[in-house]
Amino acid sequence: MNKILLIILCACTFACNTITAQCTPNLTGPASHINPDTTINLPICVATIPYTADIQIFVTHDTTYLLTAVPITDFTLTSVMGLPAGFSYACVPTNCVFPGGTAGCFHISGTATDGMAGTYPLTVVMTAHVVYASFTIPIADTVRGYRIVIDSASHAGVPTLVGPAKFDVYQNAPNPFNGTTEIDYSSAMSGKVNLKVFNVLGSTVMNRTYDAKTGMNQVFINSKELAPGIYMYSLSNGIQTITKRMIVTAK
Repeated sequence: MNKILLIILCACTFACNTITAQCTPNLTGPASHINPDTTINLPICVATIPYTADIQIFVTHDTTYLLTAVPITDFTLTSVMGLPAGFSYACVPTNCVFPGGTAGCFHISGTATDGMAGTYPLTVVMTAHVVYASFTIPIADTVRGYRIVIDSASHAGVPTLVGPAKFDVYQNAPNPFNGTTEIDYSSAMSGKVNLKVFNVLGSTVMNRTYDAKTGMNQVFINSKELAPGIYMYSLSNGIQTITKRMIVTAK
């Protein structure tokens, strides 16, 4: 997950109830431990039953930008892409602008039909506004890994995760990075996935193997393991190999 969102998404709570008009912010400050929200993820949706999911957010007062502690003006939720047809989201505050040092939330709701059964990967797009050298700087954040799984009404009580149709690798985020970056990838089945990182000379500087599960997966790379510079990384499931570029700014 993007570094800034790891700072602010200190706890996530989800509910699957009857549809309500909005969520209620309930966080009072950063949690003592930060867990990637994608490990919790959204509840299963059963077709024909009204669905809701509430995501709680607490925005800290400051963060690090260009190795400098800077105040956060706000985080703005720009869009939630990939929602199933007929699903929508609403924020508290209603303008989806979460000021620094405050709690907020956004609420996803909708009702699926049996013909919509499947897995819907979501992309959450946010923009952080920080103050640096008396200027307000926008910093884009894109988070992948959320998903809504819609189960047929006939399978109610026995949820079935329907995996993505193909092996795919998303751009690491943040990029460029100093600290930890996240690489999200989807897999149509469980199995071994190999990660390789190459420097500009084509030499392999990292070679790791992971156990992928069906659906969305994540791997993390720490900048302390690499010298500052430009790298190519590839993930392979033994059949397909996908390569992308990343930049390390500092250890």
